Amino acid sequence: MVRLFAILLVLLFGVALVAAPASGRVPQADPPESSEYAAAQAEASRWLARSRDHLAAGETESALASAQRAIALAPRRPETHLMLANAYRARIAGSGAYRQLILARQIREALQAAVALESVGAEAHLALMRFHLRAPALVGGSRREAGKLADIIVQRDPVRGALALGLLAQSEGDAELALAQFERADLRAPAAGPLRRLVVDLLGQSLEQSGRWRAAGVLYAQSVDADPDFAEGWFGLGRVAAETGDHLPQGIAALERYLALPHQAGQPAAEEAHYLLGSIYLQLAHADQARAQFRLALALDPQHAEAHRALEAL
Repeated sequence: MVRLFAILLVLLFGVALVAAPASGRVPQADPPESSEYAAAQAEASRWLARSRDHLAAGETESALASAQRAIALAPRRPETHLMLANAYRARIAGSGAYRQLILARQIREALQAAVALESVGAEAHLALMRFHLRAPALVGGSRREAGKLADIIVQRDPVRGALALGLLAQSEGDAELALAQFERADLRAPAAGPLRRLVVDLLGQSLEQSGRWRAAGVLYAQSVDADPDFAEGWFGLGRVAAETGDHLPQGIAALERYLALPHQAGQPAAEEAHYLLGSIYLQLAHADQARAQFRLALALDPQHAEAHRALEAL
């Protein structure tokens, strides 16, 4: 039960989330024209960079402390709250069920604060919308609120607007409309960067769910060619190989590349990559290597049912 709840929370937060001040009120900053304000902004940017580096290294508590410093220096910059949220999100996997509930509520409140700060753009709006679509009502999820946010996102940002409409369609079970909206976002998305990665991730999963595995594989291959550090792209490429039985050696290389990259919260767990590697080796009739990968998956997650079944069948 705890593992399932943890998985749900990871799925909720596929984009950066935030943590609000305990008071729920947005702190005031120095006026933009002051020299103190400019110095604080520069220092906040340095703490943001440190927080990103700590997250990439798996140093969750240091990432959290750095993000908190950034917020203290620049409380009215939405990106400082978003970085703090990434650090909080990294805490979820190692928390018990009760702590996860507390974190989820904090994330909701924080996202609301970030949205209040976001006068231009829609990154925080999309993050809050995704929370409302995926979170249970127990922690404040609301499809009605998601719909309201989608209306704002569509007006502000054509790419995120298409993603928002796709996510709404997905939540209503309309896979065809969701796929069409994600493809629309793909046409308008920038060539690289975090938004491009989000579009590829959502579109790729939608293609997989519709059974268009080879189209998903082409999308992932193109994405990692353009962005070699795109971890989810490498994982998707390996998953497609495991599911279709095509390009199996390339699938192995993709999953090994995924495992070699720094792991961050919200990305597929390492045990899933080992399980897929085992599946590919099994299709290649390499039983010993398959067995080793399934055992690695179980070492990381002793409750991994698929790895248990695969190992027992060997």
